Amino acid sequence: MSGECKPFSFHEIHGSRIKLSNSNYTATRVEAVKFYDNGVVYTGIPFSGHSRFVVEAKELGVGWSGSFKLGVVLLSPDTFKQGFQPPRYSPGSATNSWVWSSNSLHIGSDVKVSYGTVNLEELEKGDKLGIEIFSDGTLKYAVNGVDQGVATNDIYNTNQHVYGFVDHYGQAVTSTIVEAFVNPFSLQYLCRQVICRTITHEVDILSQYLPQPLLQYLAGVFTEATPGVGTRIT
Repeated sequence: MSGECKPFSFHEIHGSRIKLSNSNYTATRVEAVKFYDNGVVYTGIPFSGHSRFVVEAKELGVGWSGSFKLGVVLLSPDTFKQGFQPPRYSPGSATNSWVWSSNSLHIGSDVKVSYGTVNLEELEKGDKLGIEIFSDGTLKYAVNGVDQGVATNDIYNTNQHVYGFVDHYGQAVTSTIVEAFVNPFSLQYLCRQVICRTITHEVDILSQYLPQPLLQYLAGVFTEATPGVGTRIT
C-alpha cells in the first residue's frame, strides 16, 4: 500500500452548457430542454496508477435520444493551457479515445464495437457509472459496481495524459462524483476512509474547527449520500 492518493473533482474546463456546483463535484447541463449537446466535462486531474472514477446519475430529462456517455481520452500535457474547447459531444474527432455510448464502445472516431451488458440509454436516476484503470493500464467501465469488461489494455503506454470524462448528452442532465481517486489503495486512502466513517457531525459544523487542508483532503467523501454527514465543505 504505497503511493499518493489524490481525490479530485471535475475540471474547470468543460462544455459550454455545463455548470459546476458542489465544489466542482456536480455537473449540470443547463437549458437541457432546448439543447442536447455541449455537456462534456473532464476529470480534474489525469489518471495514473490504479485509478477509479465513479459518478451518479442525478437527473435525467425527456425529449431527447441518447444519454450519459463515459470515456477516456489521451491529451497533451499542455492541452488545457492552450484555450482548449471540448467537443460538442463525444466521441468527436479524438483519435486516442475510448467512449462507451449506449451499448457500444467507440475506439477513436472510426471504430465501433459492441460493449457491456448494460445499455446506457436505459439508465435510471441513482445509477452509478464507473471508470477503473489498473496499474498495468487495463481500462474497464462499470455500472452500479458491475464490471462491463476490458475496454483496452496498456493505456499508460504513452507520453500523453490520460483523462476521463462524462458526456451529459441527450437525456443526461446532472451527475455527481461519488468516488474519484488515483492510487486509491494507498495507506493515505485507507486512513481517509476510517476518518470519514467515524464522522457524525455536519460538515458545516466541522469546518469551524478543522484546518482547510484537512477539509479539502476529506472533501470527496461528502459528495456521497452518507447519513448524518453534510454534503458540502466550505
